Amino acid sequence: MRHRGLFLVLLSAFATWGCGSTTAGGHAGGQSGTEGATPYCAIGHTRSVNLDEETPVGTARERFDSVPSLWTSGMTSLRWYPPDGSSSYVDTTLTLSFSGSPTTATYFWDTSNGSDNECGTRVLSIEGGVLQFQTADGAFDESIPGTVAWYPADNGVSGWPQNGAAFYASPAAKFTGSYDIAAATRRSPNARISLVTNVSPAEGGLSVVYPSTTSFFTVATWSTTGAGGNPGGAGTNGAADAGIGGTGG
Repeated sequence: MRHRGLFLVLLSAFATWGCGSTTAGGHAGGQSGTEGATPYCAIGHTRSVNLDEETPVGTARERFDSVPSLWTSGMTSLRWYPPDGSSSYVDTTLTLSFSGSPTTATYFWDTSNGSDNECGTRVLSIEGGVLQFQTADGAFDESIPGTVAWYPADNGVSGWPQNGAAFYASPAAKFTGSYDIAAATRRSPNARISLVTNVSPAEGGLSVVYPSTTSFFTVATWSTTGAGGNPGGAGTNGAADAGIGGTGG
């Protein structure tokens, strides 16, 4: 069930960024909000696959090994919000890089075509990735273990960048950079951190989710097209993640 829950996060997050919409309950600036409606496609089938096993999306090892070359060259614009929840923000630049070794893989598919006509989904999820997440101002200087999700050119989810990869993680609340992530997690005893980013172009969000209150706080958003990217997108990511029910990294 862990894979299924995280996969639904990817569906809702990328559908939102792609369409430029926001979730009900999100506040201006993308800083905080409450859980709203979450569009997603039902997952009809999942199975574990060997790293060198051929799937309709390719082999897990090939897809994992191709991720480093996909990152958009140069710096990415990032906007972060203070952990005290104030309305201020800081714009800086973000450097992303990818490493790690594939460990396990799961293939997801659903060919039933849901009522919203957005299904026909095929995704290969691969564990073992590590994202280097560093900002020029020193606020973030992290190595975050997580999962690669690869989706093909004919993937049936509206709003997803086609034929590419995403990275998602639930990092621990112990950051190396100067950002006080612990202060943002202290609002709830079961708070969790959620990171989701598309690989090319690099755009995504980092949020703290409070499952007991179905609320979230947007820590940062990033995009290759402008500082802060789409704050509503990161807010929706947080809201969607709140529905997982405490899935750990």
